[in-house]
Amino acid sequence: MQEIRLPSYPLIPLDPLFSLWSPSDVLSSPVCMWTGKEKPFYGYICVDGKKKRFLGGKGCRAVLRQKKVEAELTATRYTFSDDAIELVVTFTTPCLLKDLKLLSRPISYVDVLVKSVDGLRHEVEVLFSVGERMVYRGWKKSVCAVAVGKEFFIGKIGRKRQTPLAESGDTVEADWGYVYLGGEAEIRTEGSFRKSLVLTKKLSVLEEEKFYFVFGWDDGYAMEYFGKNVRGYWREFYDDSNEAIRSAYREHDETIALCKQEEDAYQGIREKYGEDYYTLLVASYRQVLGGHKLISADGQPVLISKECSSNGCCATVDVTYPSAPLFLAENPVLLKAMLLPVFTFARSKAWKYDFAPHDCGRYPYVMGQVYGLRREYDRKKLADKKPPIFTLENDDLFSYALQMPVEESGNMLILTACYYNETGDEDFVRENFDLLSRWADYLVRKGIDLETQLSTDDFGGKLPKNVNLAVKSVSAVALWGLLCNKLSENSGNGYLNAAKRYAEELLKQADRGDRLALITDEEDGWGVKYNLVWDKIFRLNLFGEKIWQRESDYYRTKLNRYGLPMDSRHTYCKTDWQIWASVLCGDDSALRAYSETLVRRLQETPTRRPYADLIETVAPSFTLQSNRRREMYARTVQGGMWLPVFAQKVRDKKNYLL
Repeated sequence: MQEIRLPSYPLIPLDPLFSLWSPSDVLSSPVCMWTGKEKPFYGYICVDGKKKRFLGGKGCRAVLRQKKVEAELTATRYTFSDDAIELVVTFTTPCLLKDLKLLSRPISYVDVLVKSVDGLRHEVEVLFSVGERMVYRGWKKSVCAVAVGKEFFIGKIGRKRQTPLAESGDTVEADWGYVYLGGEAEIRTEGSFRKSLVLTKKLSVLEEEKFYFVFGWDDGYAMEYFGKNVRGYWREFYDDSNEAIRSAYREHDETIALCKQEEDAYQGIREKYGEDYYTLLVASYRQVLGGHKLISADGQPVLISKECSSNGCCATVDVTYPSAPLFLAENPVLLKAMLLPVFTFARSKAWKYDFAPHDCGRYPYVMGQVYGLRREYDRKKLADKKPPIFTLENDDLFSYALQMPVEESGNMLILTACYYNETGDEDFVRENFDLLSRWADYLVRKGIDLETQLSTDDFGGKLPKNVNLAVKSVSAVALWGLLCNKLSENSGNGYLNAAKRYAEELLKQADRGDRLALITDEEDGWGVKYNLVWDKIFRLNLFGEKIWQRESDYYRTKLNRYGLPMDSRHTYCKTDWQIWASVLCGDDSALRAYSETLVRRLQETPTRRPYADLIETVAPSFTLQSNRRREMYARTVQGGMWLPVFAQKVRDKKNYLL
């Protein structure tokens, strides 16, 4: 592990609706959900009868001194000490992408190590407490807690009246479900009406002693998926939470070893690209996976993202697009699992457009696009879910002005091509050939002279004749042409010819000598052309090496203390696109330089929220002077940090569609 300063440290990031973080440099501060809402999770240690707090912001006034905090991809470790003992507490969430059982199982490990530092024996008791407000939000609600066991204990706490899937939204936390603690330590209930769970372990420490326990969360039903209430994918492996808790506890050593193997596998990346870049991966990994939910739909894995600190949309295409590199690098099957709901909704009665949809609902309701939904189907009416959006047949469900037609169509074509390139799964492409062809034909009809429309960077406003968006469209058409040729010889040549023709025309309109323009009608503007990466990764050569390097060189002249602005209109940055842009450089120098600025911001920002992807580049946080923007944090788009890894994977395999 490496000692690291993060704005907020992941402790137990199990789910978009249940994700515990420590938004401080010290663990003896309040524990919060990713939303910033304080949650009652506390830890104390009694040494020879003297009690001190090490976790959470309430309880004992005496605080055990923290020496350091370290982090790796799947774990955060804290070290504390006083004159008598040293305490090491490690929070591990084994979210390993190659193992869907572990990835989907909503269970974290808490490992505790106590050492004597003065050579004397000490009688030690370690206590962890989970309070009732962990399992509901808003006003006080009736809660029950139970704990059973002799040698192995299991305790759970939750609302007496369970209301799974009771609401949706952006900063919503689960108002249902049960928190579980399990281990070879005493677990009991405390308080009137049993309002908290307390886990205690007594140790007689001469040299060192250790123990561990598991912390789990069961939401009952995970999602409403096109009219059906479905469970987390982990239920394909376990009958219930008790079985999952017991199994996770038994498999502790094996699972921790798997996490260590994953960490070791990243050492090559660390050495190749530098410590700063690796730090960005550590800051992103559990956040990205904690912002997704792997569900079971008719026994098939489906991965649903949530737009945290944005609008609460789920299965959003232009969120999947930037986050995809992590899944492409680690387990491409999970990218397919993210695309499935989009194809399902696009075939519904409600979607009548020739372009791809933006999203599939508002978390945890996968019931049809809500972005741009007209007022009579307003988000406030979604809670009753009657009738679900995907069943409606009205011609005017959505406002066209709020659609992202080129953006989302290009995204779906590019992502499908990437998935096929990694897996060779022709069946998946053939199953969705009709929709993909329709979207590709739409892009060909629209060409490069694009109307004023939104892109994934909708917070920046609409742009007419957006060059970066046109680059995406041209690249998507070319990739679809190559994919068609794989399925049937020469069937994609028309698309390839159109892409080549459009690319040549775009260069004529957008070339400004030292860069490509922001929009084709302006001489002075500039913007980060992160969509050029596919031209380089797949050797499409629609724009060519000279353009890639020239763009990269120009961006280096615009780099600020905390990052690379997205374009000439603002000084804010999207961290995912900044890392994508580094791939355009002919060597690793841009990635190292860009990573340095983003790590500097992690170290210096006063904002104590999970890793933000929309940040100010000239100050460590947004101010009233910076367009009154707010950071977007805890978002899954940080999976884009893995684009250099994915690009290298393609290069190493020489696995091009060409």
